[in-house]
Amino acid sequence: MSEIPENETSIDGVEVLNSLSNGRGVAANTSVTAGQLDDSYLGKFMGCHGDDFNFQAKFVKFRRVNDGRAPGMTIWVKFPTVPGLPGMDGRVEKMHVPFSQNIEIVEVIE
Repeated sequence: MSEIPENETSIDGVEVLNSLSNGRGVAANTSVTAGQLDDSYLGKFMGCHGDDFNFQAKFVKFRRVNDGRAPGMTIWVKFPTVPGLPGMDGRVEKMHVPFSQNIEIVEVIE
């Protein structure tokens, strides 16, 4: 997949693996900056990647940090549970990124 211009959506064919089905699907990808994230994005998914695969992590919490030495967004995401893949155990991870950091929002349409 190519880089998506900010606030535009691309539609791509993808391989889908989930608890309901395996096969082909369609993914809608939208690029936003971290500074644009607000509560309307909670429950949506960001695009992530492992060594040999791409996956989605669900937004569970945001905190905007406007002052201090590292202004930006603190983002909590929940990783999927995929048996047999190290690190894919449903854990919640926290990251802090600058407001200008591009975030890929992914929606799989099966």
